[in-house]
Order: sequence, then C-alpha cells, then structure tokens
Amino acid sequence: MDLVEADEGAVIPVDYKHGAPRENKADGSVELWDADKIQLAVQALVLCDNGYRCDEAVVYYVKTKQRVRLPIDEPTVAWTLDMLRQARDTAVSKRIPPPLVDSPKCPRCSLVGICLPDETTALRLHQPATKVVQQALFEVDDSLQAEPAAAAEDQDVRRLLPARDDLRPLYLNSRGLNVGKSGFVLKVKEKDKVVQEVRINEIS
Repeated sequence: MDLVEADEGAVIPVDYKHGAPRENKADGSVELWDADKIQLAVQALVLCDNGYRCDEAVVYYVKTKQRVRLPIDEPTVAWTLDMLRQARDTAVSKRIPPPLVDSPKCPRCSLVGICLPDETTALRLHQPATKVVQQALFEVDDSLQAEPAAAAEDQDVRRLLPARDDLRPLYLNSRGLNVGKSGFVLKVKEKDKVVQEVRINEIS
C-alpha cells in the first residue's frame, strides 16, 4: 500500500498512479480503471480483515492531479471477490490465457517482446486449422497452451519488437535475491552466495 490515511476512526488506502483516470464518454466524468479499482478494493478488504473500518479507497492520478474515490460497498466487494475467484480458477487450470487482441496496453508492457500477442493472433488468423504455440518464459507443456481468442477482423500486425532481438530480459523471481555489479558482469546473490552471473551485454 502506498499510503493509508486515518479519518475519524476509519482508514483509507491511497494509491498513486502516474497516468490519468478513465473518462466516462457519456457524461465526461472520471472513474477508476478496472485494474486500479480491484487493486484498491483488495487493499481495503485486507484492512477490514485486520480489524480496520474501511468505507472508501482513493487513487491519486499524478498526470491530472486528481483524487478519484472508490466506495467500498457491497457491489464493489462482490465484484472484487468474483474477480479473485476467476483469477484463482485461471491459476488452477494451468492454462495460459489467450493474448489480448489489439490492446493499447501491450506496447507499454515489459513482456510484449516475449508474449508477442499480435503475432500469435496473426498466426491463428492465417493458420486457423493449426494450434498456435505461444512463446513462454519457461518450458510449458503443450497441453497447457492457450487457444487464442477470435479476433473481430484481420488486421496488420503491430511491430512490437525488442530493440535487440539477441538480448534477453533478466527477472529475479525468488525472494531474498540481490544483484551486484563487477565490471561488465551482474552477479545474482542469495545472501552471500553467488547463484548466477550474467554479462551485461547479453541482457536487455
């Protein structure tokens, strides 16, 4: 949680976002994006489970300098719990979700060069009878590959390519790891033990 404000016996989680809120085209009002909404709602539920009273949450959008409030009421809680259930069901199914179709979120995603959503969808469109194997970070059993979602229409593939296709990203996915630099080599350590060394010119 970025910040928790206390007001007359209640607490209010506040999260800071660099972007802007979503604009309601019907009346011009601003509202939270679904991803921001569920994040704040989960924070509120955590606070409630720990004995605090939390009636609302707030997202502060830095770009527009606006505070957008989210009431923590029964509809919000029910929607959030349903989203959590769907997330758990997806994890338990062990099936890779299909790539997004023409999403504006993809160009800014750090994994777009690995996920390749447009390329995967394009392969499905041009080879409908062939199952498309989506590239993954790690070895994935073929039976767990996703069946890509149908696209509304055929369209050009966006050129979402990494600057250097011979480089690879480096991810630390275990707690307690830290990275040090020695010359042109990154050393990944667990406590005082070096578990991996990576040359800087080999990673993006």
